[in-house]
Amino acid sequence: MTEPTHLTSEQLEPIVAALHRRETYAAAGAGILVPPFPDCPTCGQAPTELVVRNDHPATFLEDKVAFGFRPCGHTFTADGEDLYRTYETARQQEGR
Repeated sequence: MTEPTHLTSEQLEPIVAALHRRETYAAAGAGILVPPFPDCPTCGQAPTELVVRNDHPATFLEDKVAFGFRPCGHTFTADGEDLYRTYETARQQEGR
């Protein structure tokens, strides 16, 4: 198994924007019309599941979040602060 790839805030932006869109549609009751997960940044495959975790001691101590795309299995990490900023940006852009 390879180490997760660390993503910068610029690389996170399209992923977080897509996840925020999914969240907004789900909250509005879109049911099966919820937009798809963002494609894997490594292989471009559309995932059926996105697994997020931060229970690894290294990720917890360094304020990193680990997440993986399934079924391709590619895994990534991101700084907690970068995730927060990109999510806030996605929320603000929604209100425009």
